[in-house]
Amino acid sequence: MAERAVLRRLGRSHVHPVLKPSTSRGAFTIIEVLVAIGIIGVLIALIVPALSKTRARALDTLTRANLRTSYTAFATYTSIYDETYPWRPQSGPLIPLNPEGTAAIGPGHFDVSRYWPGLMIEIMPWEEHFKSWLGGGASYDEHPWLIHNGNFMTFRAPSFSLSHSFLARPRLWSPGETDTEQNLRPVRENDVLFPSSKVLLFDREKTHLRSDPEADRDPTLMLFVDGHVGENRVSEARILEDRPWRGPTPLHDTPDGARGRDY
Repeated sequence: MAERAVLRRLGRSHVHPVLKPSTSRGAFTIIEVLVAIGIIGVLIALIVPALSKTRARALDTLTRANLRTSYTAFATYTSIYDETYPWRPQSGPLIPLNPEGTAAIGPGHFDVSRYWPGLMIEIMPWEEHFKSWLGGGASYDEHPWLIHNGNFMTFRAPSFSLSHSFLARPRLWSPGETDTEQNLRPVRENDVLFPSSKVLLFDREKTHLRSDPEADRDPTLMLFVDGHVGENRVSEARILEDRPWRGPTPLHDTPDGARGRDY
């Protein structure tokens, strides 16, 4: 009897517990995968516009810095050339487009508004300064003015346009005046009566907005004669409507020219 009791106790001690089936899973359901994809999509939708805006702000800052650099060049030029802004007569020499002098252009009088750096070669050597002529998002080749286009070279005008007000005497922008040779004369610093309200250069290309095709392109970065850079709507600029010799253009055709106010 004693031996049987011992055997029973030993037998009970070696009995294994019954294993329960596992409830763990090794894969996601289709619904869980779709939910995860939806969450990722929402995160991307939130992040991408923020990154785009951050990039646009950075390019905006670079454009402003380049406009201020251009202001330094104009201030240096007027201090050297008897307080006169860069100017070229209609029958003046060609504007060279490379330091070697193998490419040049003879633009119309007011087309100089795009080729003004060519008049400032001594102040702004191209090899050092041509990137400062461009907006923050502009593309450029290794050479100012000229860009490779397959087997051809094309002109790369600066992003910043010089106001036509600085390419002729202020009286040209009086009602009834015409673009006679007498009016197409240099502008002096003392012709500018409202330097904080008169635009000198403006960002024609707005390259800092290229990543946002739906952005409002009326607001434009502008360099004023007093050296400050602001953003104003072109549509709100004052403009001389009575122009018998050409259709009026904002920022170019300011009433009273360099003597007037754009804003």
